[in-house]
Amino acid sequence: MHLLNDKFNTDQLISVADPFFYFGLEKNTPISHSLNAAHIKHFFEYSLKQNPNNLSCHMQRIKFALHKKNHHEFFAALCDLFIILDQQGLSLRQRLFTYAQKKLPQEQVEILSAYLTDKKITDDAEFLPELCFFKKEIIKLLTIASHADDKKKTIEDTLHTIESYIKHSQFDAAEDCILSLLKNDPENELLTIKLIDLYKALNYTDKFNQAYEEFADCLLTSSYWDEANQYFLKKHH
Repeated sequence: MHLLNDKFNTDQLISVADPFFYFGLEKNTPISHSLNAAHIKHFFEYSLKQNPNNLSCHMQRIKFALHKKNHHEFFAALCDLFIILDQQGLSLRQRLFTYAQKKLPQEQVEILSAYLTDKKITDDAEFLPELCFFKKEIIKLLTIASHADDKKKTIEDTLHTIESYIKHSQFDAAEDCILSLLKNDPENELLTIKLIDLYKALNYTDKFNQAYEEFADCLLTSSYWDEANQYFLKKHH
């Protein structure tokens, strides 16, 4: 499963810095074995309070809680993300809720189920656990629209490059480009769909199977991989 950086990186350990400086603020920065749970919590709190609408960091925190099978931290991380999303991100909230149903006690599942429409969790909600970073936090909740627009433009430019490769029959170059991007952003839906469509069009069963093994357990894109897997299974049986 793609949790944080997939495998903890122990290549570079810095033992003299304050814990959160091991990580910096860049996306998908690896976490080393030398850090304990308290240090990791400090990193997430520092990072998210510096940039509350860093969705990548929210997802990193959520997946780390799942990895540690800590439903208290998982619930708190979900609540914090729901607070920041405000009335936005309905599709994301609904997808995360499907995982919450499997991992959380019924009481917490029922709480979250009330926030799968336009209703929003506020930072003064009585049910928020102490582990929430934004519980009664005096903080300006930034809109995520501009960030999303910038990201969308970047993805569109990338897809244009990939389409250019495909147009000129440079299929291996297109595949390599997509795979390199997915390794850094395995939850990216547009890139996932593009890669799967390429494999289907070219009937690249073996290459699909390799990618499926690597990316099928991603939190937000697993349904695409599972559907494509069924497609290839039916096609070759």
